[in-house]
Amino acid sequence: MIVLRHASEGSRIAVRELDMERPLDEEGKRQASALAQSLLGYEPPSILSSPARRCTETVEPLAATAGLQVELRDELAIGSDAAAVRSLLQTSPDGTIVCTHREVIASLLGAEQVPAKGDASSSSSTMTAR
Repeated sequence: MIVLRHASEGSRIAVRELDMERPLDEEGKRQASALAQSLLGYEPPSILSSPARRCTETVEPLAATAGLQVELRDELAIGSDAAAVRSLLQTSPDGTIVCTHREVIASLLGAEQVPAKGDASSSSSTMTAR
């Protein structure tokens, strides 16, 4: 399984509903495209994403390349319960790609292991899409 932190986006918006619609910026679009190319041969069985626009936009190029649909999961949104996230990950097929937020990754792995925006962590390595 590869867990991605969404690519670069604009400034945080204080109103949660509006913040969910925050898109990737130009750097984020480049990161998402590079990430799709980096993971081209990985052949994931599924792609899961937080419903936040910046997350879905991060994995849409990969989904298009892989011929998959992005499955939106509320468990991957900011403020989700760590136990719900763990349960989702444990029941997902091996090789699934997951896109979420710094806060969610920190609740799972610890703050010191959170990848930078546009980076991906797997159990054995960190990838950077720059």
